[in-house]
Amino acid sequence: KDQQAMFHAYTNALDLIRALVPVVEQLKTYDSNLADQVTRAATSVTLNVREGSKRAGRDRREERSRVGHTHGRE
Repeated sequence: KDQQAMFHAYTNALDLIRALVPVVEQLKTYDSNLADQVTRAATSVTLNVREGSKRAGRDRREERSRVGHTHGRE
């Protein structure tokens, strides 16, 4: 279920980037620094969500491995 939520978050973050393209283009005419900041922020969110989903999968695998090793010692 957590993986599914992460997938939705990642998909939504990509949708946000696509939706921001025309906004950023308009912003560039008024404030290029702000346009750059919006672009960097949206990209950062997307990358962080993706990294978090990879880490969550790795952490679950590590936990299962630890539980398996502990269970074998009992």
